[in-house]
Amino acid sequence: LGALRHARCRAIIGFGSYASFSACAAAIVLRIPLFLHEQNAVLGRANEALHRFARYVITSVPNVEGIERVPPAKVIEAGYPIRSKIADLAATPYPAPQPNGPLDILCIGGSQGAQVFGQIVPAAIGKLDDAERARLKLTLQVTPPQVDDVRTKLAMMNVAAVVSPFFSDIPMRLAQTQLMIARSGMSTVAEVLASGRPAIFVPLPHGHRLEQYKNPAAAVAAGGAWLCDQKDFTADWLAGRLRAILNGETDLAAVAAVARKFGKPQAAQAVAEVVTSNI
Repeated sequence: LGALRHARCRAIIGFGSYASFSACAAAIVLRIPLFLHEQNAVLGRANEALHRFARYVITSVPNVEGIERVPPAKVIEAGYPIRSKIADLAATPYPAPQPNGPLDILCIGGSQGAQVFGQIVPAAIGKLDDAERARLKLTLQVTPPQVDDVRTKLAMMNVAAVVSPFFSDIPMRLAQTQLMIARSGMSTVAEVLASGRPAIFVPLPHGHRLEQYKNPAAAVAAGGAWLCDQKDFTADWLAGRLRAILNGETDLAAVAAVARKFGKPQAAQAVAEVVTSNI
């Protein structure tokens, strides 16, 4: 309450989760115009509790589970705001892999979701033959305890790889990426689709109403990405997928073109316009 009084805010926009709840509640008490943004394909608990006090509920995707609780006139789809350096990739061509050329893979899982990638990705690469492994260029996020072991395994297989628990230059790496392997939080999904990159999404197998399964659902159904349940994300499954790509059986450029149709690189501007035109 004190912070909002001091800031003399003209509007408050809450982006969900427990971190937004107290500021949004203070805005209601102070009668500051409140807007909510629902990032996921499932209405979260904070926004579910607050929506009756909001002028508008802005969504990332058209069909949000639970949004029927909100009067339709208060719902506006505008997309999920992404970093400008990644939004700029929407205007650049997808760097399609060439026959018998390298395949640039970016694999990130966030602080909580990277461990399974550190286990499965090296094991899958180990099932490829030498010629297939020689074509891979891998950027792999793992947990800190996994770094040394994963680096050693990939070096023994002569795989060109950068392994780290954190990357601060994702926009640059995504610009050269030809295949993404990632969790499917909405920020990741929005950036992958806006940049038009084919992706294998492995949802975190928990969360409020399993939103990570639903965030990329439209793109997956249209053929713009793959979704693999974590229990099915095995070394054999991933090796088969990589082998099909390396052998030209899967057209990554076609998958990328479909993914790009679902991207909303101008979402930040669209969200801002909803707020500024309604206060």
